[in-house]
Amino acid sequence: MISKMQRADRLFLCALLSFLLAGCATYPAAPPGVLPALKNIQTITVPQQDTLAVSTEMKRFVEKYVNRQQSPEQRLRLLTQAVVHPGMLGFEYDAGQTLTAQRAFEKGAGNCLAFTNMFIALAREAGLTAYYQDARVVPEWDEQNNAYLLAKHINVLVRLRSGDYVVDIGRRRVGESIDQHIVSDQYAKAQYYNNLGVEALLRNQIATAFGYFERALDADSGS
Repeated sequence: MISKMQRADRLFLCALLSFLLAGCATYPAAPPGVLPALKNIQTITVPQQDTLAVSTEMKRFVEKYVNRQQSPEQRLRLLTQAVVHPGMLGFEYDAGQTLTAQRAFEKGAGNCLAFTNMFIALAREAGLTAYYQDARVVPEWDEQNNAYLLAKHINVLVRLRSGDYVVDIGRRRVGESIDQHIVSDQYAKAQYYNNLGVEALLRNQIATAFGYFERALDADSGS
């Protein structure tokens, strides 16, 4: 069991690393500040979120646009078309929105993690085997008021008998990736909480940020 001080140390380290590992997002600028002493940190317990939960509307979407009687390859093609076509869902890339599958579907927009959450949830609802895939890309740094953010990237891998197919909403082409490998649902959930923590930290909402970092640590420990 982790002691309170050990956990505080881990949270502090998590906060520092998060500035370097902010996945698929750009964040609003915030006035530079100094992190409070660890002993003075009062965290807020943020609610747990099911990043892959499928709503009734999402189920209806799959039923409407994807014929489960067709081959997996055809289902993947139909689902991809339905998600990106302007006359259907028309999902749009928005680097500033880290969302669950349900919220990404409702808004029809989000960053690569939001899109990946949503697409994996829809793909599994359509009976496809879909995974999160960490895509190591050429480093892309962003400086915001003395904070340096290194964008990470994540996409979808759908495994079919005919081979593996990558579905990617980001600005980068798949060929730009240095390395890609499957990661667990829990790892992706940790990245989700990590992103929200970074956003809160840049808004100087320290207690909320560390609440999200706690969730990230808990999720990552199960990956």
